Amino acid sequence: MGRIAESALGLLAAGPRTAESLGDALRAAGVTRARDPGAAVRRALAGDPRVLRLPDGRLAGIAHALRGVALTVTVGDADVAAGELPVQPDLAPLDLIGLGPALPLPDGVAAGDALVVRIVDAGDEPLLDVAVAPAPAAARPGDEAALAAAAAAAVAPPRPPIA
Repeated sequence: MGRIAESALGLLAAGPRTAESLGDALRAAGVTRARDPGAAVRRALAGDPRVLRLPDGRLAGIAHALRGVALTVTVGDADVAAGELPVQPDLAPLDLIGLGPALPLPDGVAAGDALVVRIVDAGDEPLLDVAVAPAPAAARPGDEAALAAAAAAAVAPPRPPIA
C-alpha cells in the first residue's frame, strides 16, 4: 500500500475519523500535498480490506473495530482429531486480521467444549485469548420453586382482616 494509506491506517488506530479529518492531518504531517486531501485519502483507501466505512460516513480500521470482540465456537470431533479449529465459518472475523485458515486448539480441549476466542489486539501482530467457556450452571428446581412462591406472595391481593 502507499504512503497515504499506511499513514491513514496509523491514524485510524486511535478510532474512526472522516476522510476529510484524515486528509487534514496527513497534509499537516507532510504526507500529502493534494489540493483535496480528503479525496486523496478516499482514493488511497478505496477497496482496502483493512478499512471499513461506518454508516455515518466515517472510516474505521478493522483492527480497531475488532479489538475486544469475543467469538464463540463449539469444538467438534474432527477439530480435536486435526488439533486445530478452522477459522471459517464461525471465527470468520479472524480472517480480516490475517489469522487462519485454522487456529491450534489449546491443550485439554475435548469435542463438545465451547471456546471463547477474544481478540486482544488486532494490529500488525494480532493477539488472541482462547479459553474454554465455563459450563452453564445446572438448574436448581428447589431455588426456582422458592423464588416463584416469594414472587406470588409479593403480588397476591391483600387479604381482608379477620374480624
